[in-house]
Amino acid sequence: MGNYFLLLSGEHATLPYAEVMGALEALGIHYEVLEVLPQVMRIKTEEDPCTLLAKRCSMLHFCCKEWLVCEPELKTITENLKSLDLSELRGRSIAVRVRRVGNRRIDDLASPQLERILGEIIVRREGVKVNLTNPKVKLVGVITDKFLFGPLIAEGNRGGYENRRARKKPFFHPSSFDPRLARALVNIARVKEGELVVDPFFGTGSILIEAGLVGANLLGIDIDKRMVRGGLRNLKYYEVQVIGTVRADAFNIPLRAKSADKLITDPPYGRTSSTHGRNPNEIFSRLPSLVRYLLKDKGCAVVVIPVSLIDRTFKLPKDLKVAERHRVKIHSGLIREIIMVRKEPWR
Repeated sequence: MGNYFLLLSGEHATLPYAEVMGALEALGIHYEVLEVLPQVMRIKTEEDPCTLLAKRCSMLHFCCKEWLVCEPELKTITENLKSLDLSELRGRSIAVRVRRVGNRRIDDLASPQLERILGEIIVRREGVKVNLTNPKVKLVGVITDKFLFGPLIAEGNRGGYENRRARKKPFFHPSSFDPRLARALVNIARVKEGELVVDPFFGTGSILIEAGLVGANLLGIDIDKRMVRGGLRNLKYYEVQVIGTVRADAFNIPLRAKSADKLITDPPYGRTSSTHGRNPNEIFSRLPSLVRYLLKDKGCAVVVIPVSLIDRTFKLPKDLKVAERHRVKIHSGLIREIIMVRKEPWR
């Protein structure tokens, strides 16, 4: 067992934490949430989760082994640091880096000043060398409502998502879903390697690409012939495991009941994506029945719905239960809600 702390993206109040928990469950890693702080989650796990989480989560900056957690006061920090067993650092070069959440500071010190103070304590105690460009061990402190300190284990690959943005794909459409948000949905859905993920409004394939990159099998459905061809082109470009793409009406779908392990979708609502003559109210009113039909028992769906349409359209049957809800502001005129639904029986 070990304790770890994760620095998360500050762009959303709840999604980064939900993404981490979903990813841990999908990976089969048993965990306990020790504490949730602004942009930081502290967890206890039976195995080191950092490398797997950094590879899988889009809203994770980095993951560290937790050596120290205390109040964000210089005296408290230095006293605790002096009492730590740092013998494993002997013979290894180090660099100390400090990250602040928001405008938080410790005793009005700038980050480089605090880095120097902490580094000098460690160097005096253990006789290690400082190497700021290529250290064997990078020690990281995070200032949030508490101070956390420990060795960096893994960093998120934010550049990989930039390479999958809409303009970087072979087939472009303005309705294309942001890849980082798409990956968060995949993790919230607890997608596991080898599972069948269906998107009945798959468009340019953004959500299915992210599901495929974590090892899922993919089935995309869209009523628009151009989208089916373009979406398939994008899926092939990223070399994910496509079971098939089908041109069909999502509400007259050529699939057997209970065929999907997971359903993840962002249905059209008529701004940048065409509803093909359907009223958005009809699409979102019929969506729960589609989810119920396609999902296996104990399956999970994540759907994205404009907030303005939820109350009057999205009515769930008794065997579908809302497990999570997250609101995302796209711009001043559009707020969408991400809803994670589980199909009973769920144990």
